[in-house]
Amino acid sequence: MASLNIHHSLSRRDEDRILREQNFDRNMSQPLPKQRVFSFGKGKSEGNKAMKSLLGGKGANLAEMATIGLSVPPGLTISTEACQEYQQNGKKLPDGLWEEVLEGLHAVENEMGATLGNPSKPLLLSVRSGAAISMPGMMDTVLNLGLNDEVVAGLAAKSGERFAYDSYRRFLDMFGNVGEDVVAGIRTPEDLEVMKTCMPEAYKELVENCEILEKHYKDMMDIEFTVQENRLWMLQCRSGKRTGKGAVKIAIDMVNEGLVDARSAIKMVEPRHLDQLLHPQFEDPSTYKDNVITIGLPASPGAAVGQVVFSAFDAEEWHKQGKSAILVRNETSSEDVGGMHAAAGILTARGGMTSHAAVVARGWGKCCVSGCSDIRVNDTEKVFVVGDNVIREGEWISLNGSTGEVILGNQPLSPPALTDDLGTFMSWVDEIRNLKVMANADTPEDAVKARQNGAQGIGLCRTEHMVCPHPLMLVFLLCMADELADNNVEIRKFMFDILFLILGNSNSVNRLGISYPELTEMQARAIFQAAVSVSNHGITVLPEIMELRHQVIIIRDVADKVLSEMGSYVSYKVGTMIEVPRAALLADEIAKEAEFFSFGTNDLTQMTFGYSRDDVGKFLPIYLSSGILQHDPFEVLDQKGVGQLIKMCTEKGRAARPNLKVGICGEHGGEPSSVAFFAKIGLDYREALFQTHDSLEHLAIMKRLPGSLPQHMLKS
Repeated sequence: MASLNIHHSLSRRDEDRILREQNFDRNMSQPLPKQRVFSFGKGKSEGNKAMKSLLGGKGANLAEMATIGLSVPPGLTISTEACQEYQQNGKKLPDGLWEEVLEGLHAVENEMGATLGNPSKPLLLSVRSGAAISMPGMMDTVLNLGLNDEVVAGLAAKSGERFAYDSYRRFLDMFGNVGEDVVAGIRTPEDLEVMKTCMPEAYKELVENCEILEKHYKDMMDIEFTVQENRLWMLQCRSGKRTGKGAVKIAIDMVNEGLVDARSAIKMVEPRHLDQLLHPQFEDPSTYKDNVITIGLPASPGAAVGQVVFSAFDAEEWHKQGKSAILVRNETSSEDVGGMHAAAGILTARGGMTSHAAVVARGWGKCCVSGCSDIRVNDTEKVFVVGDNVIREGEWISLNGSTGEVILGNQPLSPPALTDDLGTFMSWVDEIRNLKVMANADTPEDAVKARQNGAQGIGLCRTEHMVCPHPLMLVFLLCMADELADNNVEIRKFMFDILFLILGNSNSVNRLGISYPELTEMQARAIFQAAVSVSNHGITVLPEIMELRHQVIIIRDVADKVLSEMGSYVSYKVGTMIEVPRAALLADEIAKEAEFFSFGTNDLTQMTFGYSRDDVGKFLPIYLSSGILQHDPFEVLDQKGVGQLIKMCTEKGRAARPNLKVGICGEHGGEPSSVAFFAKIGLDYREALFQTHDSLEHLAIMKRLPGSLPQHMLKS
């Protein structure tokens, strides 16, 4: 306590704050209540950006901006703890809180040279709600607090009657001012370049503040500001929403500008961002130019095609029926979120790049065209009009969210290829990742798409999808290999799935390769002939065939014959699927024969839970709604049960064969939290549909970077 006497410049409030931090009373040996009101202003604040849980996102970032010297209007933040105390106190103000608020308010009045309720020098307050996470449009703002019949007359004398009484009307409506209208989409704002001409000094300061924020946060920031009598005020900042393409571009630019290193840049891009890059685009935009009926704002990039609906409810209903819908609205609000999520794309007549529709769509990576002022929407008649074009519910339109074009008809879509920026970004990931990402491909077309999207190989090719005479299978496999030219591609797991009621074995489960060894011989011969043929053209192919003991003998015998006949040699491995719990329990014995394991997590989940995927839909929703299960185990890996089987099997297998290669195939190979678990337990590869592998390769490397993976992705 004595040391505090040295700091004679401290105010009583500053001393009390320090004592509160030490949880001590100045007069008694009793703990003080925690601080509930935190002040801020340019160059000083009682909070910082790390205090989001206590001050909310707005409060924490306002405090941070004030600390680094930006032009932040003075204010105060009431903590989330005070809010909780208010709720627990029967919605009554806790003792002493009002006095703390008044003390903070007096500090604001002194700094602004204005007083709340003073007609000659009125102080108007903005009351803004906040939370630890961003929820655009979900919480209200009340502006112009401090206006009454007397004060509005004083404001009119200073700022003009129109502004004063319009502000008063808005306050009485408890709605907010133009800024709230912009967010709601009721007003379409001017382009920022206009500010450069009409308010050059404020614009220059704004640019300087933006540069300071970007360097300080090392991120792209979403900001709010206002200009009062040519004076700039920064009102809010937060990490900006971004599309997948934008996230990669920002990461690349920040590395090039020296703001962050490559490892930090990897953390800036989330798996869902990379997944967005795999969304459809129009095959050839030049072909639909004559069908463009209007152009709005390119609020959220990508392409969408669907049938027009005019309500969120209809969008959800059509989605349930498997129909692709485009939701058309004058503007959207929080009540439309369900329909926005269900729709393939969103089109609004009003609203700018910061409208509700635009912000929500960008967050989801969903195509959106907003502020399309040429269209007239009639919700009652379920029709919208653009010039001479009348589009009714159920008619097809297409949206280009990258250009803002609205196009008549069902335009053809195609998946995007790798961009230069994405290629650069993934090369950084390649340098430090340890989990291979393979693609599933059952056709040559699948193989081409996988290669275009950067797959490192084909992890799963199902031969049961092509049970056919030997010559046709050889042609098929040669096509697969030819499509993968110029790549060192690993063709893994030509295997025979369990088939029912086949070739006279009714009412029984039959592995065809055991009952009919000639099928194994035929398929193995096709595999090795294809491998030798393409290797003769300089293409490296590494076949890995999944079978055991009985089948291994047949496969190796066929391999010897084919390689001898063709006078060539290719390296290959024979391994096994692990799809039943008994196989996991006997992993050490199986590893004596198998050179690799591949977990079939779909069947392993089914066998472990005792569920049948044929009828699980009848009861699983009840289990989920009742809290019996937290997730659908066929979508999100059951880490406590099935996951432990996989972990135990891997450990036992590698104890018997240290160089055992282990990976997984199945739906879980495309789910982020499951992939995080597979990386954690040391698997070598995972297989997924060719559309998803880039985002999951990135997730695999994020798992190795401390602090980069959200905790919810690590939970079962």
